[in-house]
Amino acid sequence: MEISYPVAELGNCADKAACKTYCDEPANIDACLSFTEKNNLMSKEEIKVAKNFKKTGMTGPGGCKGKDECKAYCNGPEHMDECITFAEKNGMMSSEQLGEAKKVKAAIAKGIKPPACGGKETCDAYCSSSEHVEECVGFGEAAGIIRKEDAEKIRKKGKGTDPNKDNRQGPDGQQGQGGPEGQGGGPGGPGDNGGGRRAGNLFEYAKIY
Repeated sequence: MEISYPVAELGNCADKAACKTYCDEPANIDACLSFTEKNNLMSKEEIKVAKNFKKTGMTGPGGCKGKDECKAYCNGPEHMDECITFAEKNGMMSSEQLGEAKKVKAAIAKGIKPPACGGKETCDAYCSSSEHVEECVGFGEAAGIIRKEDAEKIRKKGKGTDPNKDNRQGPDGQQGQGGPEGQGGGPGGPGDNGGGRRAGNLFEYAKIY
């Protein structure tokens, strides 16, 4: 759906940036969720996650507030346990996503070195480089997230790929809350197009925002 600005339901925000700012405010989450549901800007699962986050008081692991702050916090491997526990306790990950996140956690605990990147955007670029294919695929295979046969296919191609997109054993995760037209927003904003891939992304560890 194409959003027409200003958006009366969202405080008459004049553009994506303004709507993001509006929906980053905890006091506006009901209006943003209502707008999102009404206009089918998020899937039912994404809406469910957003409502569950609302129940937490709009505060994430480590007291983080908003998408950017919580993303930065949960991209740190040292916060993996805390972020996975938070997501599981508050119903913010599916059983498949939770299983994958725990596999990554277990692999790292065993001393299996993850790719030298952090965060979806960084790892997408890193693992798309042919020189990092073995590093990325090897970790995914060792962690039990990429099937052996798929790992071999990637190696035979001899070129970069994002192992999360087509070769993972489970479906991609859902995204956190965003703003109109798919901007990445804070809690309560409608319609992030990023598809979240919350713990679904191999190398974001327990990313839940």
